[in-house]
Amino acid sequence: MLGCAAAFLFERHPAAVRKYFGSRLLLAGSLFAYAACCRSFDARVPYGDLVPSLSITMITTIIVVSAAACPPVWPLTSGGMVWVGRRSYGIYLYHFVVFQLADAHLRIDGEVGQAAKTLGQIALTFVLAGLSYRFVESPMLRLKRRFGVSAS
Repeated sequence: MLGCAAAFLFERHPAAVRKYFGSRLLLAGSLFAYAACCRSFDARVPYGDLVPSLSITMITTIIVVSAAACPPVWPLTSGGMVWVGRRSYGIYLYHFVVFQLADAHLRIDGEVGQAAKTLGQIALTFVLAGLSYRFVESPMLRLKRRFGVSAS
């Protein structure tokens, strides 16, 4: 909801939002992300992964707000970020299934094991998203161009 409100304000008053919120939001987001990243993950706590997830969300928000405040810079236009951006819908679709199936069927103890499982889940999500982009999304995008469908 906060993102929706921020987008609404930014659309109506972009200069005022940049001037007033730009540096303050960046500072607050950075402090929150730092504090969240310092907290250790505890699998015994319900929703123990919420804080790391929020920290990643805040870091992403900081990048987006910074990009809105100034023209896009190298990190956002680099090959890796463009690659992830093109496959972001697949990542969004497949991550939940991959993480839920792995959590339901893989019982791994210890911090190192949990970290390895998480890296495996992320890698599998990216592989599935890449395959989906290559064999589903790209052909559909070519069909769109072939039939002259334009975004409205």
